[in-house]
Amino acid sequence: MFAEKVVIITGASSGLGRQLAHDLAARRCRVVLFARNADALAEAVAECEAAGGEAMAVTGDVTQPEDCERLIAKTTERFGSIDFLISNAGLSMWAKFEEVTDLSLFRRLMEVNYLGLVHTLHFALPALKKTGGLIVSIGSIQGKIAVPAHSGYVASKHALEGFCDTLRYELEETGVDILTVHPHWIQGTQMRANACTADGAAMGESKRSHNHESITLEQCAREIIDAMRARAARTYHPVTPAPRAHSQGIVARVVATQSAAHFSGTREIAMARTPTRIGFSYWLARFTSGLFTRTWIRRRVLHSDRVPETGGVILASNHVSYLDPFYMVCSVRRLVIALARASAYKVPLVGTLLHSWGVIPVDQSGSGRGLKTFFTRLRAGDAVMMYPEGTRSHTGQIQAPQPGVGFIILKSDAPVVPVKLFGSYEAFNRHHWFPRPYRVEIKFGEPLDFRDLRAKANETKDKELLKKLYHQAATDLLHAIATIEPGMDKTGQNLI
Repeated sequence: MFAEKVVIITGASSGLGRQLAHDLAARRCRVVLFARNADALAEAVAECEAAGGEAMAVTGDVTQPEDCERLIAKTTERFGSIDFLISNAGLSMWAKFEEVTDLSLFRRLMEVNYLGLVHTLHFALPALKKTGGLIVSIGSIQGKIAVPAHSGYVASKHALEGFCDTLRYELEETGVDILTVHPHWIQGTQMRANACTADGAAMGESKRSHNHESITLEQCAREIIDAMRARAARTYHPVTPAPRAHSQGIVARVVATQSAAHFSGTREIAMARTPTRIGFSYWLARFTSGLFTRTWIRRRVLHSDRVPETGGVILASNHVSYLDPFYMVCSVRRLVIALARASAYKVPLVGTLLHSWGVIPVDQSGSGRGLKTFFTRLRAGDAVMMYPEGTRSHTGQIQAPQPGVGFIILKSDAPVVPVKLFGSYEAFNRHHWFPRPYRVEIKFGEPLDFRDLRAKANETKDKELLKKLYHQAATDLLHAIATIEPGMDKTGQNLI
């Protein structure tokens, strides 16, 4: 999902920002590095290009709005779009409040750690909304807890946390997501050396070593990229740092103890990276419907091995019966998430069941929160089924695709597996009050490759061309479903 994507990284001349730039370039991203140190930026760009990516350096300061505006202008001028904004520039402090003699350091901390994101995002947001991009805010575990000798830093990270939480509400319907990252301590950065002391000067090199709860740059960058791929909302590194008696220094002990207490029992990062949690009623319904369709209806499944065992995937099928979702759910080994009209959630008992089954509510236009949830579940690794025709067929014949089907296909990076149900209409259609004992066959086609259409859709801004590409994707999908032939028996006769 990262190939050819445009990524802006602030604070990219050293530490975590530089590591992220290198690792994303290795995944063929187009990386824009932003920092004040021109020489260090040039070295980082060379590393990115050696890793196989395309990179560009822009020199500037996140505390200066005009520099941030220039950053976004240069990025869009060269690459035309922005897919990820990683706000990584940061400044720390190491002094008790009562010892501080230069109060301006509190302003500097707020300008770098909080306003640094505000400035860059203000100019980048229009471009991010066009691509349904991701904002990555590199915060800190100290954005959640209080730590002595870091009062200004803690305050700035709390401000950053509140800003991002608010934006999640404001951007909910735009397709733009926010990932807030909460590292513990990271090895190999200059955060401590550059930290402000009581008089505002940099702390400089220290003999103090990192404790056992620290994390390497490489590991932290790898975990952040994994979270970006899953479009997670929050990550913690490590997830639950455990307190140790031999932790070095009061700050290390407080962070280890408070973070373990604060996050005891939570798994936000794990939940963000794994498929939907489903209630017991889902598995009960899956078992009972599987038993019923195997015995009474004589359900037969062909080529279910064509569905990837892991990772996000779209299962696209024809739709002729109320039982179609149950056929699909029972036909693959992995968990499958369905879609349902939002109006169904208003029926008390039905709504409760749909919620416990993880069903995604969508309105008739296919837009809004349901569509965002659809993409979120795909990125998290779920198998999601969809019916390109929208509603059940009155005749059993395949209908024209609904508007938005092509958009969903091309905006997703997930493979699309066409599925065709044979005999479902005869077994139970709009005119039946109870299913008949008629053989139903569920046959899975070969996964479809939409890479070329997706690449064209990502490259163009021509609305008319996009409409044509969306229409072509939807038409290709319906054609793939329609041309699936029923299985044969040993004599070469159709089983349906």
